Amino acid sequence: MHLSRDRLALEPLDADAFAPFGTLLDLPLTGGAGRWDRVANVQDLRGGLETNVALIRAAAEPLPATIARLERHPHSSQLFVPVGMAGRFLVVVAPDRGGQPDLAQLRAFLCEGARGVVYAPGVWHHPLVSLVPCRFLMLVHEDGGAEDTLWHELATPIPLDGD
Repeated sequence: MHLSRDRLALEPLDADAFAPFGTLLDLPLTGGAGRWDRVANVQDLRGGLETNVALIRAAAEPLPATIARLERHPHSSQLFVPVGMAGRFLVVVAPDRGGQPDLAQLRAFLCEGARGVVYAPGVWHHPLVSLVPCRFLMLVHEDGGAEDTLWHELATPIPLDGD
């Protein structure tokens, strides 16, 4: 865990640092009209599940934040993309170890601008925390069952250093 004084440090987000947890999606903002196909790989590991495309309106939540729970989607990737404006949101992730988050590998990133994230299937992550009012497009494969989203409550919440 990237701790400093018993607090989780907030890191800048880059593709190499995030690679163990998923992929980044940089949105083209220049160059006129166009279509960009297959810009993200959102996996359905169960096969044939309904794609849930959701629009989320997120209010701004101030830093510092506290990490108290994590979620994961064991059978699907999950994509978040800011819509219609630049985003500024937290990306807090941990790999899975035997069905539990590996808190020793917990990391927190700041995602800014016209960039989205795709959490790989099974990656533990904190629910969406937007630092500015923003709309998001979210995509995940679900069947409405208990395996769509698994939750883990941290025994001791972890403070996250602000920026």
